[in-house]
Amino acid sequence: MATTVLIASGNGVAIGATGTELAQLDVAQYRSVRITVANWAFSPSSIQVTITHIMNPGTPAASGIDGLDSYILGPDENTSKSYEVPGETISVNVRPTNDSAGCQAFFTIYGRPD
Repeated sequence: MATTVLIASGNGVAIGATGTELAQLDVAQYRSVRITVANWAFSPSSIQVTITHIMNPGTPAASGIDGLDSYILGPDENTSKSYEVPGETISVNVRPTNDSAGCQAFFTIYGRPD
C-alpha cells in the first residue's frame, strides 16, 4: 500500500517584493512529490511559482540546473501538481508578479516513496 508523507508546509508565508523560497528539500527518497500552492485571497498581486532542481545544495556552488515548472496564481487561486522526482533536491520559490509587498502563500508538499 502506498504511503504519502507530508514533507513541508506553510500557512500565510509572507512573500517579499523580490521573492521568497518556500522550501528547499531533499526528495531523493521519494518516487514522486505533490506540490500544492495557494495565493492568499487578499494578496495585492498575482504570484509566480517556480520549482527548480538544485545541484550542490547547501554549498557555495549551489545552483539551479533545471526549471521543472513555473506558473502564475492570481489572488485566491491555487493549484496542486504531481511531479516524478527529478533528482535529489528541489526548491520551491514564489514572487509577486508586480514586485509588490503584502502577498502571502499557503503550501504543502507531500512525498510518495513507492
